[in-house]
Amino acid sequence: MNLPYLLSGIIVLVSALISAKIDDSVTRKQFFSCAALSFAGYFIALRLIPAVASKCLDKGLKGKDINKKKQEYVPESLGIVSGATYLICVILCEPLIPFVVTMLGQYNAALTSICFMLFLGFADDVLDLRWSVKISFSFLATLPLLVAYSGPTSVIVPKPFRFWFGEAQELGYLYHLYMAFIAVFTTNSINIYAGVNGLETGQSFVTVSYTHLRAHETGRNLVC
Repeated sequence: MNLPYLLSGIIVLVSALISAKIDDSVTRKQFFSCAALSFAGYFIALRLIPAVASKCLDKGLKGKDINKKKQEYVPESLGIVSGATYLICVILCEPLIPFVVTMLGQYNAALTSICFMLFLGFADDVLDLRWSVKISFSFLATLPLLVAYSGPTSVIVPKPFRFWFGEAQELGYLYHLYMAFIAVFTTNSINIYAGVNGLETGQSFVTVSYTHLRAHETGRNLVC
């Protein structure tokens, strides 16, 4: 069986199982709308990748996969296809999710950060940037999120240290610095596996799965 169609079947099955547990009809409709949009984005990216790949090869944006026995040239910068498709899908999801209206600033700030990182990835493929430059640009990409953040700035102290520091500590502006370092660390810890087939995608899947489980456990939506 063709792998893309197998993945499509798994996505449909998981979506059906999740929707079966949603009692509210409005929420179910919103869920199916977002799922359908994501499904369409998947097939759009699937069709665009071969076309963009040939263009990249023609323009010299290519390299050799050192982990393959056949040392053939493969196109680079293909992340721009899936990244742009994802960005468009997230923008189109905006009117479908009601709570986005109340946190539009943070939502658009997240989109801006995604645009920054997408541009950084493309620039790295074209210009072959040094790691010091990439990390510096990663900090710049977090600025929209840090500026738009208006939530709590305290952290829960681990139990062994609560005798000295109490249950929680207010960090103030240091919390924004902490958020910046976390954002840079998580993105680069995934990006550093680029080229090692499967590990980069697998790590992203594990991270997203844990985020969903954590959101379900705490009863909070994923944007919070």
